Amino acid sequence: MTRWVARDNSTDSVSDNGWIISNICFKASSMFTIAGMPLILALETTSEVCSVAIGRPNELVQESCESGRKHNKLVLEMIDSACQSLGIERKNIDCVAFSAGPGSFTGVRIGASLAQGIATGVAAKISRVPTSLAMAERVSVLLDSPCEFWVRRISRGSLFYDAKFRYDGQHCVIEKADSLVDADEVQRYESVYSCNDLALSAEDVLTIAAEDVTKWEEPSKALPIYVDGDHPWRPQK
Repeated sequence: MTRWVARDNSTDSVSDNGWIISNICFKASSMFTIAGMPLILALETTSEVCSVAIGRPNELVQESCESGRKHNKLVLEMIDSACQSLGIERKNIDCVAFSAGPGSFTGVRIGASLAQGIATGVAAKISRVPTSLAMAERVSVLLDSPCEFWVRRISRGSLFYDAKFRYDGQHCVIEKADSLVDADEVQRYESVYSCNDLALSAEDVLTIAAEDVTKWEEPSKALPIYVDGDHPWRPQK
């Protein structure tokens, strides 16, 4: 398990499996003392990586690990550990942000269910963050100038999720929402980033959620995002 504390002075490096991860330095100064700043819990459970972050942009604790699809056995312990490291309780959380998909059918539902349950229990809001947008946020850290690019993630079998983004130098804007494509139909774009290039991160979910608090919703709105044709069931013959 990897613990990342505070976003300041961070650099990016490549892990043994080729993923780009953040090396984030620990800041010993007092954190979370600014009055009126909302506290966000962020969850990323849509891939092999299970990631939890709590705090605010540039001031956060994140715990991530390759869970091997064991998110349900790890994520609550990771949330409690992150809270304890900051000396806070769940009741202090103002918003629960989650990576809403599309992604792993079970993983997306775990994130949505946890967000709804925790937010309901502590009277917090929720923020649904499209997984492709969270991935694009991670890509933007690597970019030096405005450009367009695609993010691609595995769905199941030979199917992929493709989404197009425009980076304006500060923010990523969705140009083409996720669509489900077969491997035979995958186009060869010049700038494509996949889960083989970088790991999904709860930090990015938190960053996006913090950008516009007016988009926060009631816990009942904590629903997964699906795309047409993306479900694990097939009609009986």
